[in-house]
Formats: sequence, structure tokens, C-alpha cells
Amino acid sequence: NAGIEDGKKATVRMIRDGTSPVIPMDSTVYLGDFPVNSSVTCRYRVSISGEAHNASYPAGAAVTYQNRYGETVTTATETFGIPVSGKPGFRIVSEPVSISPGTDQLVMVRFLNTGDQTARGAEAHITVVDPFTSSDSGAYLGDLRPGETGSADLRLAAAGDTRPGDYQLDTEVRFRDALDTSQVSDPIRLNVTV
Repeated sequence: NAGIEDGKKATVRMIRDGTSPVIPMDSTVYLGDFPVNSSVTCRYRVSISGEAHNASYPAGAAVTYQNRYGETVTTATETFGIPVSGKPGFRIVSEPVSISPGTDQLVMVRFLNTGDQTARGAEAHITVVDPFTSSDSGAYLGDLRPGETGSADLRLAAAGDTRPGDYQLDTEVRFRDALDTSQVSDPIRLNVTV
């Protein structure tokens, strides 16, 4: 409070700045008394839209309070920046999987964290479609820091009448981010040769 009077029943409201990809989910924090020359730290939950990338985006804050005459007053909006990490990303860095018709085998797939944040408790999953099946379609990768790889042993079977050729199956990585929010990567294509 850099003003000249104490604020009573003060609240601080976070305000979305235009079309910023930072969208407040809880917009108001109650402070109560806000004396001159005091400061407070407020925490807000925000949503980040899909078009955000590794940058700082604007948001605003305004304080509403009762002045010494009992009037409700709202300050001018102060703009500040919120740093946003890049979207988490993963890529398969292992060789294409090779499998023979009528076999069921354990295949090793290596995933690289191409994002700029740690993926905590990461798990890899494969989505199988005909002519493939899987009796064990998930594997634990652990915590993957940016630039680290994790290996997943996934069970894959090809039907006996599968035609030789190149196929693609979708995989994904599920993990928890720095705020302990559950996240799922975009689909990652796994090349399979029969």
C-alpha cells in the first residue's frame, strides 16, 4: 500500500489483460485491513490457453477497499507479467519397432522430454488398433527433466494374418507438472514394421 491511507475490507482482483492466454480462475483475494506501507503476497489459480508458448504474458491487478469515510474505492489497474513455460513435449528417439505376424513381444520405446519443464511421475501408454493388440499397454518412465529420456517396455502383438508393411500407432505420455496438475502429451507416433 503506497497510498496515503489505510484500506479496510480490502480485496485484490486479478484481471485478464485483453486476449492474454493467462486466464484467472480465482480472481479475488480478501485482505481485510491493508495499512499504509504494508505489502501482501496473493496467490491465484490461472488457466493457460493452448496457444501460449514460452513467454511472459500481461495480467492486471486492482485493489478495492473502504477509505476512512466508509466509501468503497477501487485503484487503477496495475499491469504485471506472468512467465509461462513452453508446452510440454515428447518425442520417440528409439528405432522403429519390428514385429512378425502372429507374435507377441515386449518392445522398448524411448521417449525424450523436449519441453522446458520436468515431467513428474511420467507414464507412457500405447493405443493399439487392429491388427495389433496389447496385454500391457502402459509403462512407468519416472521423473523426466528437460532433455532426459525414459524407456518404456510395452507388450505388442500382431495378428497372424497381418500384412507386411509399415504401420503407425499412437502413444502418449501422462505426467504431473510443477503445480502437480495431471497432464497428457499430444499423440506421439510410433513406427511399427511388420
